[in-house]
Amino acid sequence: MNPFALTSATAVITGSDGTFDLAQTCPAAGGTPASLPVTDAGISGPTLGRLAATGGSLVAVGLVLLLAQRRRRFVA
Repeated sequence: MNPFALTSATAVITGSDGTFDLAQTCPAAGGTPASLPVTDAGISGPTLGRLAATGGSLVAVGLVLLLAQRRRRFVA
């Protein structure tokens, strides 16, 4: 048994901030941390390529529309 293992805790709240910041957590004894959707390796290969191409295309279309709007503003 680990003498430094935290098995329970309490907190005293002072002030009126109303927020709680959790800085660090550890998995339960013998467990493994769950994968977060953001860091999960489920998106890879062709799917990732299509996703990147779609994102790049949307950015390009947005830039074209922005330039067209600016040009129209200066002409009118």
